[in-house]
Amino acid sequence: MFGRKGALLSEILRLKSAILFSIMIIFVGTASALLISCDGNPTNHDGPDPEAPDLYSLIAPDSLIRGLPDTTVIHISVKDPQGVVDIDSVFFTVTRPDGTSNGIIFLMFDDGQNGGDSISGDSVFTQGIQSPTLQSQLGDYTFHFRAKDFSSNYSNNIDKIITAYDSPNPVLSRPFANQYDMQRQRMFMSVRVVDVQGQADIDSAWVEITYLDESSLVGSYILNDLGFYGDSTAYDKIYSGEIGAAPDSIFQAGNYQLQFGSVDYDSHQAAPVFLTIIVEPPAI
Repeated sequence: MFGRKGALLSEILRLKSAILFSIMIIFVGTASALLISCDGNPTNHDGPDPEAPDLYSLIAPDSLIRGLPDTTVIHISVKDPQGVVDIDSVFFTVTRPDGTSNGIIFLMFDDGQNGGDSISGDSVFTQGIQSPTLQSQLGDYTFHFRAKDFSSNYSNNIDKIITAYDSPNPVLSRPFANQYDMQRQRMFMSVRVVDVQGQADIDSAWVEITYLDESSLVGSYILNDLGFYGDSTAYDKIYSGEIGAAPDSIFQAGNYQLQFGSVDYDSHQAAPVFLTIIVEPPAI
């Protein structure tokens, strides 16, 4: 009898031990899970620094024609928990197609004055970039953008690939015109023409003038880079011309559109560029 009671008591003690052990396992497991969850909090360890600037909304071209003389303005927006006044600098560096870099840091501006920036303090930073020269590498240039605040917190990185390529066509830029004499009888105009095969490959350049107020064609006129007939400097890539109004006539007051064109000896034609000017009425 005592043997059966002893066996029953032993079984009860064994079950109690098993239950207690199971409870310990559950708690220990829960505690471990809580510790792991707390230690692995992505907000504190793996995510962006909440005090750092944040770059976004980059506006930049995908490609540039090599040798093009014009400046292209790029824009990038930045925000900071302390406001734009906490931004120390926004900048970029450039890696060439062969993977090399000169390490120069190019600053961007939000002062309404420098780098092509137009509005001060709007959190949009700007800078102008030039196309690679004709002697520069063709291919993909990688622009690396970053910002820093006055506490030396750095922003996220934004990379942009801009491809430099050669156009087989002549490239026009810097259109200019001026109806400059008081009698409104003369008009000067010019455009820069660049050809990847060299200036000797350019066959001709011209301008077509339309009087917009009456939708009437004034005429088409050849421009030259020979240093005469309205051109001041020979072979400087600026094709110029000076035209007069029709005999015994004047340029009427109003709006004129100038469409510039060029073609090379391989019959490659440039994309036209346009310019609108206003001829003012005579002073009373």
